[in-house]
Amino acid sequence: MERIIAAQFDTFEQAQQVAGMLRTQGVEERDRQIFYLKPGGQHAQYPIGGDRTLDKAARGGGLGAMVGGVVGAVLGLAVGWWLLGMTGWPQFVLIAFLALGAYVGAMVGGIVKLGGRKPGREPLNRVSGVMLAVRLGQAVEAALVRQMQQGGGYAIEWADGTWSEGQWQDFNPTRTPQLYDLPSAGQNVHETRSG
Repeated sequence: MERIIAAQFDTFEQAQQVAGMLRTQGVEERDRQIFYLKPGGQHAQYPIGGDRTLDKAARGGGLGAMVGGVVGAVLGLAVGWWLLGMTGWPQFVLIAFLALGAYVGAMVGGIVKLGGRKPGREPLNRVSGVMLAVRLGQAVEAALVRQMQQGGGYAIEWADGTWSEGQWQDFNPTRTPQLYDLPSAGQNVHETRSG
């Protein structure tokens, strides 16, 4: 595992300019990587696409639909039984009321429970954009971070990872980044939260 420093930039030109300036810090070309980070949800980590097992807005919807379906079926059965006693309708109408109650109850229960219980603090996610990653090697960490910040880098993070063939091999875009605690001047940290 090697120490890797990464920062986000607004443009490829900014990242390339900072990468060029890092040569003066002893960072060789094989120790720098510039790449575009796609927006959350578009990292294709699953066979059908996406990078999350569950949409945070759908949390709780399945349980709500099941409970709503059962409650709706019971209410539909009760209403059907009551109407059956007051009218001369055939008994199969009872099944129709049961099915209608279950259907409406499942829809209402699922919608009411969407969003489920919210976690106390949601993890910090990266914002899409241009990233410059640098393998620390023999360079001085504080000098690299300062150079990235002065060059317009923000959300400057560090990680212990695998660097091979000029690339951060085990970069995981969905992992919560470990940001440096830097003074706010010039550190335009974009914070997005996702569950």
